[in-house]
Amino acid sequence: MGMLSNAQIEILEFFKQDLTTNEILELRRLLVAFKAQRVFSLLDEQWDKGNLTAETMQEWANEHNRTPYKSQNDYLAKLQK
Repeated sequence: MGMLSNAQIEILEFFKQDLTTNEILELRRLLVAFKAQRVFSLLDEQWDKGNLTAETMQEWANEHNRTPYKSQNDYLAKLQK
């Protein structure tokens, strides 16, 4: 595993004290909302530049990019026998 990012170091410094389970859940919600906002901003920027279209978004919605697990592949192979 590599070195910690500047964000990870900042978060570790900020949260030196223990948090309750509810506080941890709230922190997770805040971090997910923060990350989602960044993604939406990047998408909006690309949309404004003309790099994304409604067709692109529809293609993405229809993609199946999930990588199957080895156990899933084994199971599916057994079904085909």
